[in-house]
Amino acid sequence: MSPFQFGAALATLAGALVALSARDTRLILGGLVLSVGLAPLIADPLPSPVAIAVRLLATLLGAELLLVVLRGSSARTRGAALGPVGPALAAAAACVVGYATSGVGSPTLGPPLATAVGFGLATIALGPLLFGRDVLRIGLGMALLVTAGELIRTGLAGTPGPLEQVASAGLTIALLGAMAGIAATALASGQDLSVDPTAPRETLFEAHPLGVSHGAAAGRSPSGRKPAAGPRRNAAAHQLTLEERLRTTSPPETGAQPAPAAPKDESGPTGRDHPR
Repeated sequence: MSPFQFGAALATLAGALVALSARDTRLILGGLVLSVGLAPLIADPLPSPVAIAVRLLATLLGAELLLVVLRGSSARTRGAALGPVGPALAAAAACVVGYATSGVGSPTLGPPLATAVGFGLATIALGPLLFGRDVLRIGLGMALLVTAGELIRTGLAGTPGPLEQVASAGLTIALLGAMAGIAATALASGQDLSVDPTAPRETLFEAHPLGVSHGAAAGRSPSGRKPAAGPRRNAAAHQLTLEERLRTTSPPETGAQPAPAAPKDESGPTGRDHPR
């Protein structure tokens, strides 16, 4: 283990901790670029300069897409609940386990440091994946988990070849680009980045059809008897918004009753009844 590889390992873990703990978008994306972009350097032998440049440029391009989408947004994201201390301790423990178990049962072709850093990244990536409540945090967890898998593969099977490096770069762009696309769609529709399942929904499933009368909407037939339960409708094909539900189920507005028509005068011009 050379000092260069050890420094790259520390920078990779530090970048991941900054990305998961910060709340500022620039710090989050900077930590992501530092972690994912320097991960290929934790290998023995080192990849070619072209492969390292391709991996770094792919990470920069994906981060730039996210920065363009989130630059003018007022949406907020949450960092780690305990700050960087909790994830740092978890990552340190996982690195010790990964370094100690590297090569157990079979010889390895890569450095044990890559396996250790892969275990550390996988450990801290599980938090936002399991407990993340916005698109950015969940996407960061996915990107770090993919990087952890690549590092564990490097520690077990050696330095990836050029074709595998290009595939990893393409996967990085696809993942970060998908995050940017989802965030852009959510912000364009007037929503935020939250994916909290407890948030109120704007659609009601199994609602009444549009052509139902007020008596049927109240759960009774015109004769006063409760109608028999019919088959459940397809919720995806018959979902109504709250406004439509209220409009179809509320009784018609009662305005002023029209005045009764005057009785028809059957008398003639002289006021006498006509003979039958």
